[in-house]
Amino acid sequence: MKLRHNFTHRHLGHLFGLSTSAITNITCKWIDILHALLFVGIMQTVGIPSRYKNMNSMPQSFDTFGRARITIDCTEIQCAVPCRSMTNQSATFSHYKQRNTFKGLIGVAPNGAITFVSELYSGSVSDKQIVIHGNFLQKMNPGDLILADKGFLLHDITFLKESE
Repeated sequence: MKLRHNFTHRHLGHLFGLSTSAITNITCKWIDILHALLFVGIMQTVGIPSRYKNMNSMPQSFDTFGRARITIDCTEIQCAVPCRSMTNQSATFSHYKQRNTFKGLIGVAPNGAITFVSELYSGSVSDKQIVIHGNFLQKMNPGDLILADKGFLLHDITFLKESE
């Protein structure tokens, strides 16, 4: 109910007859469990599937994108306005969202599975900077097709994968 409806902890406590602190503890524990299962257990252990693995589950709409490995986009999550530091307020302010945010890069395989999530950055950081500094390109191989919307402006980025 917290994830689906974003009810306050106070409201959830009232609904279930629990204290607000109990709801907070339960919510934090579930976030830890989901992080361990989904992020550490799957994304970091398994990693981004190769384009050859993607071919086994490629939807028909991707027939013309046979080299597609991943589709990327950034998402922003609203955060509280940092009260004590104007520098932090400025760094987290997103001109696109017109509020303070954290921003992360999300990668999705052609079959729709989320296969990459970056660390969070302050909302003022550009999408391109997150791609460059977010350890994403190091996970790609030469010839991989990366799909992104026109706002990414990645055409001038080149990378060489070090020999293993």
